[in-house]
Amino acid sequence: MAMYLAREETGASLLQIGAALGGRDHSTVMHGCSHIAEMMFSDPKIAQDATNIRQRLSETQRNMAEYVRPTDKHRV
Repeated sequence: MAMYLAREETGASLLQIGAALGGRDHSTVMHGCSHIAEMMFSDPKIAQDATNIRQRLSETQRNMAEYVRPTDKHRV
């Protein structure tokens, strides 16, 4: 699922995703992505899991953006 979401949600290449996930080969990432895509098509639970993870990542990203946003007194 991590490979699939990294591929779908980022501009990272198969090589970059593989490196980030423990030095996996690009073909392993490609296989993992296609396998999850097939599973999502045939199993609504897997599709819902992917949606839930995307939502949590989006919430985390919004929270982090608020956390690192400079305040007026810190602006240069």
